[in-house]
Amino acid sequence: MSVSTLSEGVVEEAALAWFTELGYRVANGLDIGPDGSRPERANYGVVLLLDRVHSAISHLNPTLSSEAIAEVLSKLTR
Repeated sequence: MSVSTLSEGVVEEAALAWFTELGYRVANGLDIGPDGSRPERANYGVVLLLDRVHSAISHLNPTLSSEAIAEVLSKLTR
């Protein structure tokens, strides 16, 4: 593939395929958008999906207290 045929869509599809291969669950942005069938954000300006991040932090760090998780989320959103 030449650089001239490289587009945002091509990069996005490659990244989604890579993340899927790594075991991540991916979702279509239109589905999780504010008007989608499974909205996870109030508007498209919201780039950090807090429920997903919270779940990931809890899963990866099962011994963290809820206060520590709240502190991590607070630092991420600043």
